[in-house]
Amino acid sequence: FFRPKLLLLRVWSFFFGPPHSIKDWLMGQQQADFAAWTAIVNEIFQAHSPADQDLTAEVTSLAGQPSVVLYNSLCESAGVKPNSKLQELFKEFPDPDNVHALVMTDNYLGKKAYAPFLAMLALCRNCAELDLQGCNLETPEVVVLCRVLKRHPSVGKVNLSQNPFASIAGQALLETVEYNDLIEVMGVEEVMIDRFLRQKIENRCARNRVTQDKARARRAEVQEQERQHRQQQAVMEAQKEARRKMQHEIEIARKRREAQRTAQLA
Repeated sequence: FFRPKLLLLRVWSFFFGPPHSIKDWLMGQQQADFAAWTAIVNEIFQAHSPADQDLTAEVTSLAGQPSVVLYNSLCESAGVKPNSKLQELFKEFPDPDNVHALVMTDNYLGKKAYAPFLAMLALCRNCAELDLQGCNLETPEVVVLCRVLKRHPSVGKVNLSQNPFASIAGQALLETVEYNDLIEVMGVEEVMIDRFLRQKIENRCARNRVTQDKARARRAEVQEQERQHRQQQAVMEAQKEARRKMQHEIEIARKRREAQRTAQLA
């Protein structure tokens, strides 16, 4: 029995990877209507981004509290149970600024618990690595994640492999790495986006790596110049101190000679 739709899907999957749905396949990457997903995102996360609105007041009111207290309060406000792995991490690092990696591999967060996680990610301003491999993130979750990643000041390595999100989320990731050139690595293996979009993401990350390498080289150059300047200043201060001591010794010797002459005249 010949089924053309199934054949088309198999051909597409062979060349481009499995499509998220027939609708997604028909839309295609270039024709994907990003705005059409807004309603889905709002439905899943209830209203207009709780990470930006409802939880913002909670974060502000708890400013200065330990990380785990802040996270638990956010979860309570969202009506969800805190993730035990995140609790352990935040207990280890009471100050969010000391969190340098969020590794949640194969750890399902759940849709309702996702907003508190995003709020904490935004607060961890020095977090350089985000690993969400195998966390069952679908297209809407990744789209919302991109809103945080676009503005994050430190994340440079992201791993979203083995998650069931499709090309619209992939397009959002591409826009994210184009917007935030701090992101040098974006893992998107075993996800439902075509290889051409995956290659675009990798190409942009490669450009970001070049940009960041230049920035690091420039920072290293500036730091070296500052080090040399401090060293020169230290040498100059040492020379100044040596001259001061010498002048002091000369003055003491002069006064001693004058005292001796005065004693001889007397």
